[in-house]
Amino acid sequence: MRLSYLYIALLLFSFNFLHGQGEASNWYFGENAGLTFNGGFPIALINGNLNTAEGCAAISDSQGNLRFYTDGRSVYNRDHLVMPNGSQLQGNSSSTQSGLIVPHPGNTNLYYIFTLQSLAAPGGLRYSVVDMSLDTGLGAVTTDKNILLHDPTTEKITAVSHSNGTDVWVIAHKYDSNEFTSYLVDVNGINMNPVISAVGNNVNVLADTIGQMKASPDGTKVAVVYNESEILELLDFDTTTGILSNSFQLTSFGTNMGTNNSKIYGVEFSPRSRYLYVTESFEGVFQFDLLNFNAVDVDNSKFFLGAQSSNTVTGSNNSLQLAQDGRIYIAQDGYDRLGVITDPDEPGSLSGYSSNGVTLNNKLSRLGLPPFVQSYFDIGFIVENICLGDSTQFTANLSQSYSTILWDLGDGTTSNLENPVHSYTVSGDYSVSLSVTEAVTGQVFVENRVVTIYDSPIAYGVNDLVQCDNDANGSEIFDLTVQNTVILNGQGPNGLRVDYYESVADLNADLPISNPLNYMNTAINQEIIARVSVVGSEICSDTTSFELQLIESPQLLLESEYYLCDNQPFTIDAGNGYDDYLWSTGEMSSMITIDTPGTYSVIVSNIQGTTRCEADYTFDVLNTDVQITDVVVEDWTLNSNSITIEVSGEGNFEYSIDGLNFQSSNTFTDLTIDKYTVYVRDLEGCATVSQDIFMLYHPRYFTPNGDGYHDFWQIINSRYEPDNKIFIYDRFGKLLKQISADGIGWDGTYNGEPLPSSDYWFVIKRQNGNTYSGHFSLLR
Repeated sequence: MRLSYLYIALLLFSFNFLHGQGEASNWYFGENAGLTFNGGFPIALINGNLNTAEGCAAISDSQGNLRFYTDGRSVYNRDHLVMPNGSQLQGNSSSTQSGLIVPHPGNTNLYYIFTLQSLAAPGGLRYSVVDMSLDTGLGAVTTDKNILLHDPTTEKITAVSHSNGTDVWVIAHKYDSNEFTSYLVDVNGINMNPVISAVGNNVNVLADTIGQMKASPDGTKVAVVYNESEILELLDFDTTTGILSNSFQLTSFGTNMGTNNSKIYGVEFSPRSRYLYVTESFEGVFQFDLLNFNAVDVDNSKFFLGAQSSNTVTGSNNSLQLAQDGRIYIAQDGYDRLGVITDPDEPGSLSGYSSNGVTLNNKLSRLGLPPFVQSYFDIGFIVENICLGDSTQFTANLSQSYSTILWDLGDGTTSNLENPVHSYTVSGDYSVSLSVTEAVTGQVFVENRVVTIYDSPIAYGVNDLVQCDNDANGSEIFDLTVQNTVILNGQGPNGLRVDYYESVADLNADLPISNPLNYMNTAINQEIIARVSVVGSEICSDTTSFELQLIESPQLLLESEYYLCDNQPFTIDAGNGYDDYLWSTGEMSSMITIDTPGTYSVIVSNIQGTTRCEADYTFDVLNTDVQITDVVVEDWTLNSNSITIEVSGEGNFEYSIDGLNFQSSNTFTDLTIDKYTVYVRDLEGCATVSQDIFMLYHPRYFTPNGDGYHDFWQIINSRYEPDNKIFIYDRFGKLLKQISADGIGWDGTYNGEPLPSSDYWFVIKRQNGNTYSGHFSLLR
């Protein structure tokens, strides 16, 4: 059975008439590392002079031309030289966010550099002014330099547009305080009287000054990381008043991979402000869903995306920064690549985390990435239906009237429609640009984005997986990945992945089976859903399903030995209901007739499709030929005698001394003096043999006085062994008499003369060769 599930993906990109995203086109950071996004795709820059462990900032004009960059100490112009008066700013390159650059809302030549000290050191939050009209257009720092705003401060700063779309809020956090400060930057400059919001965490631990703070692109939320305490704080923000409120904190960090020294550091929102991303240095990258903006729901949405895998990295997963291509980039300390989250507005693994996002051309990332006014990344145009074969919808999100609009869709196609629809013929990355001319001022704004059109994979139908239920317990281990080849059906496996799910609910929640190589079914005839998706982005996918079926393995109930009774043939039945039989004789029915001793075997099978479940059994057939070879009698007592029966022949036997009650033991004890018939029979009921046995006993005295009682001495039961020889002696060993076994016995005389009372001895030589002796008394 084949199922299809539709995933609707939206790529949303920032556009407004205050600033295009050109201001965030060029980044400088780390050890002389850099990136430019001017072509839509991030390309490594190797011409920067910045060498910073953490803090950095950069700014370009609205068309994406570099203006300057800084580490909070020195300011470099577009020629990568320190600007006039551009050194000795009072930031610190070891501060998480040592600098933030905000354009003057009313003067395109003026910029404010906000700088922060490290670990609440003296210096605090300050600003300096850059005038790009100076130094022949390369810019210089004016005399408005290192102007104090407040002291002491944490290493956290962010900026977002005012609700009027023109002014900018710059938000910082004091040290040893729970106060946030919101400074308004408007056409008159910086308002030196900040809006104070005393809310949330009181930062009084020096190491908690470490960690990023970010406003959401839509300006409604603020997220703050407190490094040492591993607290993530979330707050509401009012872009009209500058007030932060409704703080709540998440503390569920430090447990994912068991690294005690790991601390949270970076934080960033997705372009639509729906998802939040947090880095924990030695743990990895986490996603939170902010749809229900409360502590319980946000904490419960925590999703582990992955971790830096390079063995050369000692401190990975640090600063996060949203870029104008709609992706979030991750600083990885000491590594020559940035990590990336390709689709940050998608849930869970659909967001497309990779530790190998973009190369830095042999330059090294450190802990920091340059922050920007977060409103640069607010959503402005939307791309829907990004799977190959779809009709891709482009929608401009414009807040003001325009005179002209031009789309370049990246494959040579252009459009003047506000919301064009286009069908791409080849999958891949396309540099899409939207150029809008503002109706009143005539200013042209250009926004560039990389739009990825993904292959539309097909999940081909597969047969059910069938296995033998060997233990008859309803569970077996299945290798689900054996279905991959048929499901992909020749589609390149290197570009596609196959995931397996136990239910539609797990599919929708993206909770695949963790170990498909060794999966134990949870039900008989269990349905499994297989999803084929593009590696790195599960936006375009297709599904199919199949069942895990178990065949009952045969259970043979046969004996290990059978017996031929008097060489008479007999029938053995392997049981009905199996699909196939094969005996060692070549017969293929459920029963065979056997008339010859030997070793035999049978194989029975249950068959479903190409799956055969077998059971085999080997047994012996023996001749039954039982013979009593000896009966060992221990007698000469009144009631403590025993019989042991010895036999020859093959088989399993049981024994009796009355023909009615049989036992498995061949020995009978505690028997009285009597005549017995011993019986031996095999358990198959083939044969029974018997033999008469007599217990002998001698009287302990006799009284030959002619009264008719005990007048003669004789061995009891000796008459049954007439060939026995019985000799009587006096106590000196003189032979007195030999009596016959079947006679009346000895009368107590010798040569016709009565013998006196005394002890006398006897010897009996039995017809089986045994000899027994004893003594008795003659009483007168």
